[in-house]
Amino acid sequence: MEYERSAMYGTSSFENLLKDSDICIVTEHWLNRTNITILYELANDFRVFSCFSSSSVNSNRGSGGVAILVRKKNGFKTYNLFVDNDRICAVKLSKHGYESLCIIGTLLPSTNHSAEEYLQYFQTVCSIYDRMSINCVTVIGGDFNTDIAVTSLSSKSKNVIDFITKNNLSPVPLMSGRKGPDFTFRSKDMTRKTMIDYIFIPEFFCNGFTNLEVRNDCPFNVSDHYPVLIFLDMNLLCNTSNKFHLYRKVLMWSRCDEWEKKYYQTELDKLLNVEVLPLNSCEINENYIEHINSNIVNVVHIAANSCIPTGKFRHYLKPYWKSNSLDYYHNEQRQARKTWLSMGQTRKKRQYFFINSIKIRKRISGKHKRNAERLWESEKFADVQKQPK
Repeated sequence: MEYERSAMYGTSSFENLLKDSDICIVTEHWLNRTNITILYELANDFRVFSCFSSSSVNSNRGSGGVAILVRKKNGFKTYNLFVDNDRICAVKLSKHGYESLCIIGTLLPSTNHSAEEYLQYFQTVCSIYDRMSINCVTVIGGDFNTDIAVTSLSSKSKNVIDFITKNNLSPVPLMSGRKGPDFTFRSKDMTRKTMIDYIFIPEFFCNGFTNLEVRNDCPFNVSDHYPVLIFLDMNLLCNTSNKFHLYRKVLMWSRCDEWEKKYYQTELDKLLNVEVLPLNSCEINENYIEHINSNIVNVVHIAANSCIPTGKFRHYLKPYWKSNSLDYYHNEQRQARKTWLSMGQTRKKRQYFFINSIKIRKRISGKHKRNAERLWESEKFADVQKQPK
């Protein structure tokens, strides 16, 4: 569950939401290091992990800030990841017999900040995800301050969409079955309504939730954001969960021999004849087509998982990387950024050369990466077309 804007001014609403939550991500708690104890007192059944806005360091009044609350009696051990960032907080949950779970909470910059600053923070979120998702099931939640559901996408939205697509993450609350409004933020005069608060969950979790809603029914809510609530089946993290293993494995078609391919074809034919119903007259409608389609998809998955070798899914691997010398262009981009950082991240006019250098090298690196990815995909599609029917 993700709750928005200010633990200080919405305590009644906050306490009400905590009753339904085991894990809660709070953005814009508006607290600083001296009064963060307010959050501990409000959530005394939870372990609290937080970060504070850099603007509140020398101020009695807090602003911004992110916190992650984990219920003490849920059986998970918690480990603070100590992210050195004023907009990002992360915690790792571990339990014997279960896969580790990493929760990343973030409050990305609003339109008052430049796109470059926004993407810099977002890249930090991506880096934490890439590092933690190798050994943990990783969930990201918070105020992303960009709407990825609109027709005309900004550069911020495109970057977010590219990230969740490449990592097979599903955006809550855009999933089907949502209760409540189709927006999470609304202006005071209700003339502006946008969906900018998200929880990104791994794909295998999508079949294990029982409730998904944008809560607009709390009479005590004084925030201009609505909280997002989702109930996930944590048993999917159990090491013996078939659903978890199914979605965390990838079929290794390159390793299967001719006998395994033939076995797969035989098994597929047998299941298609048994599971997929023959077409009867006067039954062609939307429900019938959906039923047949669902049967075919299930049959293909069952046959493949029983006949084809599997391996661990490693989303961070890019098979086209080394063969296209992308290391060179990536290192050029990183070197330009290191030079800018060594200059103190200055934005003075005379230092614009370094900023432009980063942008140019980033565009060049992205261009070569996209070309290599398209080439690799076209080669794979060509290989599929060559397979015997």
